[in-house]
Amino acid sequence: MESRHTAGTRLRSIRFPTDLWEHLATASREAGMSLNAYVVEVLRGHLTQAAPEIEWLGLVRDWLLATYSPTEFPQDVTRLVFHHIRDTPALREGYQRLVRNPNGEVDAGRRADLHKQVGRMVKEALRAEVVGRVVDLDPAENLVRSHALLRPPQAKRSH
Repeated sequence: MESRHTAGTRLRSIRFPTDLWEHLATASREAGMSLNAYVVEVLRGHLTQAAPEIEWLGLVRDWLLATYSPTEFPQDVTRLVFHHIRDTPALREGYQRLVRNPNGEVDAGRRADLHKQVGRMVKEALRAEVVGRVVDLDPAENLVRSHALLRPPQAKRSH
């Protein structure tokens, strides 16, 4: 419930898990900032960094939904999405930017996180069910080393 605000701000109540609250309080003290200022800057930094990723994932999702139907798609649709990323210059360029650290080097952690986000997006966008996993894909041909096999959701059966 919004209780008051000053120009350009809003007062909201947020519940934090105790461990996160303690971590934020410690981090803000160490940074010499108020807890409020620290949380605002952390969120602003996260959202600013995440914006290109959100936009890029949206482009991939748009292609996915224009190409496949939630009621009909191949089981290896996630692999095919990564092939589309690999084969589409603008998406490939965005992918390369997102998996690199500020020094321009590929960051394995960033790459793994992005791959998980793409996989999750594919599953959610198609409302798919996981039916298996393919592992040990050839890295010379595939951006990913493994992916889930998906199928359209099965209707719930009554017994």
